[in-house]
Amino acid sequence: MFGWKEVFVGPSKENFEHVKQNLDKGEIEYRVKVKGGNSQVQKDSLGEQPVSGSYYYIYVKKQDEEHAKQISK
Repeated sequence: MFGWKEVFVGPSKENFEHVKQNLDKGEIEYRVKVKGGNSQVQKDSLGEQPVSGSYYYIYVKKQDEEHAKQISK
């Protein structure tokens, strides 16, 4: 995306939603992209946990990058 900078990437939908809320509060325009989405199950010490296999991306305009990084922590 020309003119847009990535400020978030990760597999956590919770963190993704948190960053989006902070950007909304800061009135920063953003775009999102979700890749993956394969439904899987992961076994660990807590038992079976669903794994979406998705990665979430958030982009902001280049001029908003520094402000977005500050408020999206």
